[in-house]
Amino acid sequence: MKGEIRDTDRLLADSRALAESGQLAAALETAAQAVDSAPDRFSALAWQALLLRLAGRADMALPLLRRITFEDPTNLSGWGQLILTQQSDPATTLADLAETAKTAWAHQPGGKPATFPAPGDTGRRLRLGYVSGDLREHPVAYFLHGVLDAHDANAFDLHLISTQENADPRTEALKIASGGWHDI
Repeated sequence: MKGEIRDTDRLLADSRALAESGQLAAALETAAQAVDSAPDRFSALAWQALLLRLAGRADMALPLLRRITFEDPTNLSGWGQLILTQQSDPATTLADLAETAKTAWAHQPGGKPATFPAPGDTGRRLRLGYVSGDLREHPVAYFLHGVLDAHDANAFDLHLISTQENADPRTEALKIASGGWHDI
């Protein structure tokens, strides 16, 4: 038994090293060997699922994560990985994500998530902030324009929080598009 654990630990360490060096295919192969050597070890299953998600194979990662959460429903890390991986799966709907989140919270101590009134229920706008170091000529800023345009100004008070000092014309446009700008 101890030899099997050591072998699995070595395989997982080797897989992590391969992944860190950019050798995703080899890391996946080694992770599969780790799972084969210890099929009931959640850390090996979770690592293989992570690598599968990174390789664009959410469809193969989801059954592993569902198994983890089914066998240990209090494993909040497993639920988090499942929800994250579902977001990479084109077959997963928003309703599926919501159901997974409800199920995850139902299995945690206390049994249910905190609830908050919708912005319209409070009589005031919800203050929402986006934090980034890429509020400049960068893909994040390009995509953020569309996100900002899609917000209901009656429901949200938008703020952008910049973690970098380099401003450019894109930065200035974002400052105008937001309800508030903050340099931190």
